This record gives sequence, C-alpha cells and structure tokens, in this order.
Amino acid sequence: MDTILSKLEAKTGLWVLEACVWLAIIQFAVWGVALPLAGIVRADQPSSENGWFVSGPEEALRFELTPEGVREVLGPEAQLPESGQVVLDGVTLTPAVTAEVAFARPGWADFLATTGSSLAIGITGAGVAFLVLLVVRSVRTGSPFSSRNVRLLYWAGVATMIGGTVNLAVTAVGSFAAAARPAVEELVYPSALLNFGFVAIGAVFIVVAEVFRRGLALLRETEGLV
Repeated sequence: MDTILSKLEAKTGLWVLEACVWLAIIQFAVWGVALPLAGIVRADQPSSENGWFVSGPEEALRFELTPEGVREVLGPEAQLPESGQVVLDGVTLTPAVTAEVAFARPGWADFLATTGSSLAIGITGAGVAFLVLLVVRSVRTGSPFSSRNVRLLYWAGVATMIGGTVNLAVTAVGSFAAAARPAVEELVYPSALLNFGFVAIGAVFIVVAEVFRRGLALLRETEGLV
C-alpha cells in the first residue's frame, strides 16, 4: 500500500512539474518574445505605465546624464549638489539624473538596445524550458535514463550559455551604438550590465546531463549482468 501511495505521489509531482514547465514556456513566449516584438512599433514613443501591460525596462533606453548634459538639457542654471552626495544618518545618497530616450526613426542599434535583450532571453528561455519539458515527460513515463535525455540536458546547458552570451552582446552593442549618436554622445554615460548568472545555470544543466549519462552507463552494465 505504501509503495502504491509513493508511486502515486511521485506521478502527481511530475504532473505538477510538467504543468509548471508549460507555464514557463508560455511566459517566455509571451512576455519575452511576443510583447517585445509588438513593442517595436512603439519604439519612437516614451514608455508609459498606463494600461494593463506595463512596459518593461528593456523597452526604453535610459542613460545617466553627465553634469554638462544636465545643464544643456535643463538650462545653464541647473546644478547637481556640489558634493554630488547627500549624507543622512550615516547613509550616503548619490543623486542620479537619467534620461529616457525615444527614437524618431529606430534603427538596428535602437532595436538591439531596447528589444534585443528581451528577445534573447525569451527565445532562450522558451527553448530551454521546452527541452526540460521533454526530459520531465520522459521521467514521468518511466524512462529517465536514456541517451536522448542526456543529449537534451546537454543542449539545454549549451543553449543557456549561448543565449546568455547573446543577451550580453546585443545589450552592450545596442546601448553603446545608440549612445554614439552625435545628438547624445556628449550628454550621456553609456554602460553595460554584466550578469553572468546564465553560466551557473548552464553548468547545472551540464552537470545533471553528466549524472544522467553515468546513470545510463550503470543501467547498461547492470542489464549486462542479468
């Protein structure tokens, strides 16, 4: 009786896990691919938080203005605090003035800067989640240790690392290229956010793939002894 209950609980857990992976695929496909593509038509407008869908940070390009840029945009009398900082009860606050960029005629650099990151994450996330779904489904049907699952997990790890690298590249190239326009190059400090968390996630997939590979090898050795 306990064995039957344990198997039933395991099956239920795998069904729930499969449903969660499906939800992840839908989220990546909708919020990471469909909505950013739909937002391209709004690339020449400032982002707005009005309405049911709130524009994501990738849909608008924001730069920190230089002091010279602040005076040029806001007037010759505009000044940041002399020290550049405010200290309150042992906490140092550094004010930052940012500018949101709207492109009248979006080009490839503007596309990369505002939408490329969302697309890279969305496509990679949906693809990796689909590979995981195939693995979960095979585990649910009772065949976890197979050469197919080993390949799927390796592909998931490689795809994660490639997608993360593409995300960093398109964001950096787009941001710096957009900031190099003559109209804004003297006003802003272009920057790129370096986030290498995808390397750890990809490594986890590859390690799990290696575990599956060794489990498959052990299973074959056991079958050979029978």
